[in-house]
Amino acid sequence: GRHLQVQLVGNSIAQEVRTCLGAILNSRGATLGGVTPYGFSLCGILPDVEKQITNPRTRPDVAIWFALDAPDPLCGANATWRTPVQRVVKIWKAAGAHIFLVPAIKPVDANAVVDKAGSPQDGDAPYYESLARQDPADITVLDAGTFLRDENGTYQWRMPCLPGEPGCSTDHTVGVRWTDS
Repeated sequence: GRHLQVQLVGNSIAQEVRTCLGAILNSRGATLGGVTPYGFSLCGILPDVEKQITNPRTRPDVAIWFALDAPDPLCGANATWRTPVQRVVKIWKAAGAHIFLVPAIKPVDANAVVDKAGSPQDGDAPYYESLARQDPADITVLDAGTFLRDENGTYQWRMPCLPGEPGCSTDHTVGVRWTDS
């Protein structure tokens, strides 16, 4: 009977899907909240995640991590790209939220450079899957790439969008992103 509260945390891709996901959840009686890191500091947003959890109006029932993981100096000297993920999972588990981890989507352009910031590239999906295997009741891995691939596994150039969403064309599709600038 409680109004479902969803918290979305991530960087540029999470910011891009926020409008559409929020509209979908709103149409189903849920609310989307969340934080987006300034300057892509994932450890830097953890205080904001904790703040939302302490407020009964914004405390999430469901939490989504959708970020291109990268080393973050705000995580500490010995931190790795896994550090922000480990910390946010601990925070959400303590709050009782069900956690969805979304690995980074591979670029449509197979020649694109995606390791500018020391990202794990294909390493995040196996790591997320290991976390989900350790705690299947609380953690689920989602493949956001399923929205971008056809039945043959080929990435598409356009994907569906909601009317009024930024970049949404009259045929209700939006171009698939390439790289951050």
